[in-house]
Amino acid sequence: MQNVNQFVTVARWKIVASVVPVLAWLAWGGSNLHAQSSFQLNVTVNATAAIQGADDGGDPIDTAKPPTTLKITTAWLIQQIATLNDNAPVPKGALLKQTGGVFIVTDSKGNDQGWDASSLTMDDSDNTGDPSIWQGQRNFETSKYTTSYQSILRLTYDDGNGTTFSISGVEKGVYNSSSIDADGNQTLTDTRTTSNGYGSGTINGATAIISGAKITASFKGKLATQ
Repeated sequence: MQNVNQFVTVARWKIVASVVPVLAWLAWGGSNLHAQSSFQLNVTVNATAAIQGADDGGDPIDTAKPPTTLKITTAWLIQQIATLNDNAPVPKGALLKQTGGVFIVTDSKGNDQGWDASSLTMDDSDNTGDPSIWQGQRNFETSKYTTSYQSILRLTYDDGNGTTFSISGVEKGVYNSSSIDADGNQTLTDTRTTSNGYGSGTINGATAIISGAKITASFKGKLATQ
């Protein structure tokens, strides 16, 4: 049995047909089996932020107004990223994706807008050092995976202008791949869901508590081995 911190590098992949080039990783049986991939994970975010209401600083009676509410959604994050990129117009049907650990924004057809999205990051136990648990099988001869796992996910955002927060939660994932066929092709499904995530930070400089976060990341497509 391999040590849980021992990493095994496996095949790299490239996209076939209309599937566009995120980091996919997998661990099995207490060992980490990592697949560095060039495909894109489609990411969605939906959370609620309760923002500290105005405090009048009164003395001897100090009064604060009720908190305001902000929905932190995929569309909201895309708009924030666009604003940081010289108020670039957001294309209709814009998508938030992660590739190689880096976020990008694409149009509905998957065309990268070329924006700097470094204000947003997302990592799981593979990079944070948190524990993860796994079950399933991998066939070392055919590269067929049938696996599921639980991990700790962390999503962070910092616009450098007073809005910064972090959301954490348990990520549950399914990672399946077919055997490599005679033409060197393989079908891959990578689905990850974090429910009831929570966090804190600031929105425009005001303290915020984040709850009820649901974060998904998914990819399904046909890949060709290099």
